[in-house]
Amino acid sequence: MFMRAGPEVDARAEAAMGWVRDLVRVVVRVVIAEKGMPPISRAPRPSVVKTAAL
Repeated sequence: MFMRAGPEVDARAEAAMGWVRDLVRVVVRVVIAEKGMPPISRAPRPSVVKTAAL
C-alpha cells in the first residue's frame, strides 16, 4: 500500500486503524441503542475484515 514503509508510516497506519475501530464500536453501539437489539455475534462484518486486510 505504501511505497516506503517506515516506522512513522506504521505508527500512522496503526493510529488510523485504532480510530476506525473506535468509530465502528460507537456506530455499533448507537445502532444497537436505536433498534434495541442485543449484539447477535462478535464476528467482524466483511467490511471490517476488508478494512483490516488493507
